[in-house]
Amino acid sequence: MKLLPRLLLILGLFQAAGAAGAEEGALSYLADLSERQGQWADHGVIEFPSGKVFFGDPTYGDGAHIKDPRAAPASTARLWTYSYDFIWQGDGSTGTQNGILWLEFSGKTPVRKGERVGFGADAAVIGFGDLNGGKALVALGERWQKAGKGDSFEFLQPFLLDGPYMFTRKVEIPQSDAAIYLVTTGTDGGFDAVWLYDASGDVSGILVDIAGRESDRKFIDTLIPG
Repeated sequence: MKLLPRLLLILGLFQAAGAAGAEEGALSYLADLSERQGQWADHGVIEFPSGKVFFGDPTYGDGAHIKDPRAAPASTARLWTYSYDFIWQGDGSTGTQNGILWLEFSGKTPVRKGERVGFGADAAVIGFGDLNGGKALVALGERWQKAGKGDSFEFLQPFLLDGPYMFTRKVEIPQSDAAIYLVTTGTDGGFDAVWLYDASGDVSGILVDIAGRESDRKFIDTLIPG
């Protein structure tokens, strides 16, 4: 084979391998596990200046959401949600359901799971983000209580009621330079934030499965080796 055709063949093989790799990764892996036809939404980068990340129900008003903070795998992560069309059984109307919350670090295909944080949600919403934001919300709630204005639930209520039924939202905390993030679930219950690792041993991301696998509602983290 002449040199030029050989070089073109090698280049073509590299391009094909690159294209195949671009189609792989955590996003497609998790979507496949869910068995749901949906779409990923990119909500931008979250920073962790405290070095800690929290998950929990931010509406309790007693700081329950920051009772079990963990070390953030890196200083930043990219926030993704996976949503799908949903038909309400009651009246047949349609809407969008948040199915997966994913904080992406390496973003490579997960091969095993690690630590987890379990928490409850009593207002059909998950709060998460940098620990500084979680603490700032507690401090705001204490100020509101002293002023007779309620607590952090009253502060968050307008954000929960304003806009679509399903949303992902950043909420700036007054009198601070911090924020938290909210993702609606559509239902109350217990959830887990689960650390998933790639083949190199790095954290691919942190998964919160909201909706479960379509065929049997099993949380998809239970399908990943531990």
